[in-house]
Amino acid sequence: MFNPMFDQAPDGLAVFSETTRAFQAIAAEASDYALRFVADGSTALGQMSSAKSVPEYLDVVAAFSKKAYEENIEQMTRISSMYASAASDHARAMQALMMAGPR
Repeated sequence: MFNPMFDQAPDGLAVFSETTRAFQAIAAEASDYALRFVADGSTALGQMSSAKSVPEYLDVVAAFSKKAYEENIEQMTRISSMYASAASDHARAMQALMMAGPR
């Protein structure tokens, strides 16, 4: 017995392929952020270890903390918008696929 829904399998796979690409972009963005964060942390650690006084040390810690916080908020906003866009695109494509019905 032949199921006409199998005719839509290539379209369904294309939808999931696009979703996979969106999640790969999110993973790449998160990876880039992690690398930047580690590099900034290493730089800050070097500055902290070379501080000549406690106030200088605290200035370095405060500057790093402020920068890390601001970049973290920016990054999380960017990633959450990427997730929202991927979910919206996937839902729209799946809805179009389901509304098309069997061929």
